[in-house]
Amino acid sequence: MLETIRQMNVSYNKIVRTALPYLCLYTAIIVALSGCDSVGTNTDIQDIVEVRWQPDGSAIYGFMDKLTLTQYQTIPPASYMITKFNSDGSFNKSIPTDQPAQSDISFSIYISPNASELITQVGSDLYQITPATNAYSKIYEIFHLLVASPDLHYAVGSISQSNHPIKTVVIADISVQPARIVRQFDVAGIALEPGIWLNNGRFAITLQDSVKTHITIFDTTGATITAIAGAETAYHNTVYAPSSNTMYFRNQAQLKTDGSVDKINLTSMQRANVLPQGVESFDVSQDEGMIVFNQYIYNSDSTTQTLTMFAKNLTTGNQSQVTNDVLSLAVLSPAADRVAYIHQRDVNYNELFVKGITRP
Repeated sequence: MLETIRQMNVSYNKIVRTALPYLCLYTAIIVALSGCDSVGTNTDIQDIVEVRWQPDGSAIYGFMDKLTLTQYQTIPPASYMITKFNSDGSFNKSIPTDQPAQSDISFSIYISPNASELITQVGSDLYQITPATNAYSKIYEIFHLLVASPDLHYAVGSISQSNHPIKTVVIADISVQPARIVRQFDVAGIALEPGIWLNNGRFAITLQDSVKTHITIFDTTGATITAIAGAETAYHNTVYAPSSNTMYFRNQAQLKTDGSVDKINLTSMQRANVLPQGVESFDVSQDEGMIVFNQYIYNSDSTTQTLTMFAKNLTTGNQSQVTNDVLSLAVLSPAADRVAYIHQRDVNYNELFVKGITRP
């Protein structure tokens, strides 16, 4: 179930777009049909995938696809736009580009420390965007983004087609124009997961293996530093704390512990469990004192489950429920006083919610 849910807010729009024409086709006959309005003329669709807080906590960026369909209208392909939200989760603006964003290896947005620039993948290319003016430029063609450094000096991605078992990874210096190739090397079995940037010019990506997946750490020369078995850098399931050189990640090794959260100190390589239960997504405060996570909890009927968000104090062990209206994601603000998540309003429409949070 966790693996299915992990991809939910990437594939959700595709499901809706497949089913909706058949629902709306018969609205004139069955006007009360769910997903269409009472007169069968308009249906609102909204899908939000990936959200990332601006470093000062004053805004949130993500990808959003939004449209209104009339009865019998052909549903167009999914077309996600880079979107800015206010710090309370309300819509601020969308940033139009010459091609839509699409689900790929990463589907992530990287924000400069002063929030003046964004780096992201649009279409199959790497783009630089200036949010204040909505200006954008293509800085690397055919670049399947894996990760960018926090200072937006480097971007790591693959230039290979998705069906290639061995992919060429490119480390590019994007602080200059045109972007400069620092190193490129071949890697087998890159998983469809974003990477994470570490200290000292190192980064980690997920690779598939005979068991399931493992995390491999590289430096900017392309040299392999180390590997972490039975682990993944999944969407909103990996956190790096630079002050302690510690990475938090979800376990994946086809075991009963899959989906549980471990941490590893990358200096001592000491690994420890943080949450023994499986989670859908999690985030950790910058001081490593609190973790928020989404977990499926059985309802009173002992059959159905509800995705519920909890906060746990990692010092005292105290835990409290935050909310139980989650579709996906749990993304802490930089000050760890708010958490952003995706809420499903109805089968065709999800939205960004932001909720205040107190450390238990």
